[in-house]
Amino acid sequence: MSTTTPPKFGHDMHSCCPLCLESPADTVAVPCAHQFCAHCLAQWAQRQPTCPLCRTILTVPVSRSSQQTSSDALQPIRGTLRERAEREEAARERSRASRAALRQRLDRYQSEFITPSGRPFESLPLATMEDIRKLGQKNRFALAGICQAREGF
Repeated sequence: MSTTTPPKFGHDMHSCCPLCLESPADTVAVPCAHQFCAHCLAQWAQRQPTCPLCRTILTVPVSRSSQQTSSDALQPIRGTLRERAEREEAARERSRASRAALRQRLDRYQSEFITPSGRPFESLPLATMEDIRKLGQKNRFALAGICQAREGF
């Protein structure tokens, strides 16, 4: 008994036509980069103007070629992706430069602020309003005591 094994579809996508599953003698590549037998695609295109695999509308006439056409079909996509990546990188670089300039301005402004005690702005301790009120009360009592002591002399 002789059995023939069917061709393994998907094993090598370029070795057989997805429509007839045979080795194509005359390969045609469509704009979406899928490849078919010229005869199979011509029959398909008479019924439907779409790619048999992905249903992309075939508005551009199909071209006869093999690997070169699929590469040519991908060229506009590669160019578009490259341009997009370059634009995104330029935007990231502008953002980095803007943040660096802002950091420099903030550092310059902070170094210009000097407190009455002569200490730079960034070395000041943090205090809440409650802390400031308590210190004010203590200072008021201390000042009152000093004033009373002076009046006694």
